[in-house]
Amino acid sequence: MRNGSLFIILAVLGFFSVFAQAQNSEKNPSGIEVIEYSWKPFEADRSAVAMPQFPHQDYGVIGSTPPRPEYQRTGINGEWRRQPEDPNAAPKRVQKLDEGETSFDVAMKLKNTGVKTVRSFEAVFVFTDPRGDEIVRYTFAASKSLSPNEASEFKRNVTGSKRKEYSKPLTVDIVSDIRHRTTKIAVKINKVVYSDGTSYEAPEK
Repeated sequence: MRNGSLFIILAVLGFFSVFAQAQNSEKNPSGIEVIEYSWKPFEADRSAVAMPQFPHQDYGVIGSTPPRPEYQRTGINGEWRRQPEDPNAAPKRVQKLDEGETSFDVAMKLKNTGVKTVRSFEAVFVFTDPRGDEIVRYTFAASKSLSPNEASEFKRNVTGSKRKEYSKPLTVDIVSDIRHRTTKIAVKINKVVYSDGTSYEAPEK
């Protein structure tokens, strides 16, 4: 009787374990969870943030004297100007982009929530404006072994406007938009290669 009860308990525990794994796999098919991430302008001097000096940047962010209203990218109340043909919108700019202004410190913490050991992965930073329109993407790829339940932090400096990891070359406006306080950033796991030779690739949307 005792052995029979023990068998039932083990069977129940095994069922819930398999059920939990199935739920986790359905919720997170890549087996990698993005715990936290950040994308910040590079700080050459930690006592002063290196922010761009674009005439259409939101000057409340960088603390500089506001330029003439027609050269501001946002309205007087910080609203996003949506219509490029609006006569009050910022005029077309021809400034040359300083490569130093394209330098960012990127970091993210990932956890292997699956049952397979991860060998390499590819994550994508997606930048969108307040309307939900995509500004640009950056692909963060790395080769590192991650065992099940293991978490690790990944950091790097990203500098340059024509890096192949960007979905398109950076312009003055794109860099300004990336730095804008209303811009939203999301990180998605795009590809994963496991130690057993299998792989995962996110469906295209």
